[in-house]
Amino acid sequence: HNHNVTMTTTTTTKSGQIGNRSQLTSLIETNFPSGICHAFGYGSGIFEQDYTSSTTPKMMDLIMVVRSARSFHEELLQRNPGHYSWICHLGGPIFCDYLQNQIGAGVFFHPFVVLDNGEEHNVVVKYGIVEKQSIIQDLTQWPYFYLAGRLQKPTLTLIEDDAIRNAQESC
Repeated sequence: HNHNVTMTTTTTTKSGQIGNRSQLTSLIETNFPSGICHAFGYGSGIFEQDYTSSTTPKMMDLIMVVRSARSFHEELLQRNPGHYSWICHLGGPIFCDYLQNQIGAGVFFHPFVVLDNGEEHNVVVKYGIVEKQSIIQDLTQWPYFYLAGRLQKPTLTLIEDDAIRNAQESC
């Protein structure tokens, strides 16, 4: 899943990848707390799709892997409170962690988030937060097959963790 093509966010190349890996990595590093050990992008906001004809910018889909969802939610709630719904503000990071790991499939999504990319036009993303142990378990044991299934399609690795890459290669 390593794509080594460099592009701008407004053009595509023969590989169909939209965006520049270093720009996307910088977008993550600028807008999110530290502690992301692995990240990847996917979908039509990252890769050009044959069936899409619109010239309007597409939402970029990102998955960010962290060691502790609760700690990450705590810091992210303080840093970017607008990314969360009112109910998550009431429940705080413990509630977000509970929704993510006890009710859901281990991924907590934030849709339609506008991020500052330091340029004239901001970027709209949908991003998911997952704990490292959860993605490795999904890749090796398939309890949900949610992320393991997602990783069967083209992805663009932005930040790489050796344990996750090894789990992905072994399945």
